[in-house]
Amino acid sequence: EDKRVTLFSATMPRGIEAIAHSYMKKPMEITVGTRNTGAENVSHQYYVVHAKDRYLALKRIADFYPDIYAIIFCRTRLETQEVADALIKDGYNADALHGDLSQAQRDSVMNRFRTRSLQMLVATDVAARGIDVVDLTHIINYNLPDDIENYTHRSGRTGRAGKSGISIVIVNIKEVFRIGQIEKQISKKFQQVKIPTGQEVCEKQLLYLVDKLKDTEIQHADIDPFLPAAVERLKSQSFLELLPKRRRHQRIAEKRKQGRTFARRIQVRFSGAPFGQPGEDGKIQRQKAPGLFIGNGQHRQTAHCQCGHRALQFLF
Repeated sequence: EDKRVTLFSATMPRGIEAIAHSYMKKPMEITVGTRNTGAENVSHQYYVVHAKDRYLALKRIADFYPDIYAIIFCRTRLETQEVADALIKDGYNADALHGDLSQAQRDSVMNRFRTRSLQMLVATDVAARGIDVVDLTHIINYNLPDDIENYTHRSGRTGRAGKSGISIVIVNIKEVFRIGQIEKQISKKFQQVKIPTGQEVCEKQLLYLVDKLKDTEIQHADIDPFLPAAVERLKSQSFLELLPKRRRHQRIAEKRKQGRTFARRIQVRFSGAPFGQPGEDGKIQRQKAPGLFIGNGQHRQTAHCQCGHRALQFLF
């Protein structure tokens, strides 16, 4: 008589509600917001691709969001591991979370994800239950769940604490009708988005790097001792005098063969038709994404494109 039982859930299916009424005495239902609806500050998007191009679309989406911090949901443990292994092989910062992992492996993966040492966590619905990670930017549904209500649980992991988030669904042509079913369930509209082109990916990655450099805090105490030597080296040339040299190096680099890297160069390559869209010959285009190479070759940072080739490679 002195015991109080409380049940919390983002959704309340009729079956679960019936069980609660069977085992609880005169239960009181308290609803915050609207029953079985999605979060207000989460936008919902979907991409339509051929089934065989699903993984390529996933990589193009990841390339388009350089600061992505996401959970990628798959249906089965096998698919989860295969997608995670493919992303790791292609150079993405990702790992898998599913029921075949030991508790030690699970703890290790989650610790890395919580500290943002991992950008993308590929997981099953069961393995992801109970995960409480803040500041997720994206939820990616590599496959839609069999139970539509699970979509509410998935998308609700982003957009928490007043922050915005994006829930993305990758569907093939035969699955488009399920988007309408989910819209009715969560009372939210989906926006259909085209797969980013190689040029759009290159622009987004470059602007992200520029913003990152602009926002970098300079440790003047550390670099001030070296400034006199740097100024002495460059004092004979003005900024305007350096610009023609940069353009000349760019023209030379553009004539080089693809795949080679050189010191002090800028090279930009663009594919023809956008990924997943027909070209002039009517065939679906799957060319490599753009390549951009900058720097003197001493240090390297790489962001990969949808085909596992380097979309952006920065040499500093």
